[in-house]
Amino acid sequence: THFLSIPLNDPQFHKNVEDWKSEVMEAGYGGIDGSLFMQIPRLHFTICMLKLHTDAQMQSAISALKEASASVLKALKGQPLTCSMRGLHIMNDDPREVDVVFTGDLKNSDLTLRANAMADVIFDFLKKSSCLSEASLNKQRVLTTTGNAEVKLHCTLMNTKYRRGQVHDHSDSANPRRRFQPREPFDASNLLKEFGQAEFGTFPLSELHVSSLSSFRGDGYYSPAFV
Repeated sequence: THFLSIPLNDPQFHKNVEDWKSEVMEAGYGGIDGSLFMQIPRLHFTICMLKLHTDAQMQSAISALKEASASVLKALKGQPLTCSMRGLHIMNDDPREVDVVFTGDLKNSDLTLRANAMADVIFDFLKKSSCLSEASLNKQRVLTTTGNAEVKLHCTLMNTKYRRGQVHDHSDSANPRRRFQPREPFDASNLLKEFGQAEFGTFPLSELHVSSLSSFRGDGYYSPAFV
């Protein structure tokens, strides 16, 4: 029903992604149309998915996150996370059969370490409040084999789940009952060759949201139940 998200709402980042999208569309690569692109106001990092079906569960999650705030700041060493979004990456090995294209700051070890330290704190507080389970986190593949957070911060730019005629809500997880059509992968070879080193900008990550999967606010981002 919800997910913990970090909005990637820096205006220059949005402009850079918009400019990149325009260049990709002008290139006219086969199999790529405008419906494959993530809506720019919704660009984000996902920390984890949450199942909050009742008001009581929601309030419990919010209380846990409020309690966690001081520990989160300590885990972040009092400094905000900063990312430099660069490059295009794919989830599979064959660039000729691609479903997802993403960007991120994959070589920033400090970002990875501090983001996972933050996630460890958040996961602990949410588990103590029974809003999240170890089994759920393992299923989401956001834990190491030793039970520590291993969140792979990536910003989805293109996804065949969005292809025109298919109905999906979220870049990382969608209601399986809504998967009416099989995916149609595309050949990203030329896209990666031409734009694989794209630079999208450097900016701080200033907010963490409990975001709804099914509703959106005025600016197009996922409606927040808590910020």
